[in-house]
Amino acid sequence: MNVIMHYSKDMSDIEELKKRVASVHIEAVNNYLNRQNYPMERKMELIESLKNSIDKQSGQIT
Repeated sequence: MNVIMHYSKDMSDIEELKKRVASVHIEAVNNYLNRQNYPMERKMELIESLKNSIDKQSGQIT
């Protein structure tokens, strides 16, 4: 299947797209974790690990 994407050149539209993509990713991770039979502490550890990984990739330190 081929998909053609037409991206906006307007920065405000690009930022809105980034926010929407992030929202979908967050929802997917949340849904995945909710389906797992992990204790709440383990789920929180996984979320913290993901956050640290994202921060490291983006050059942020928390």
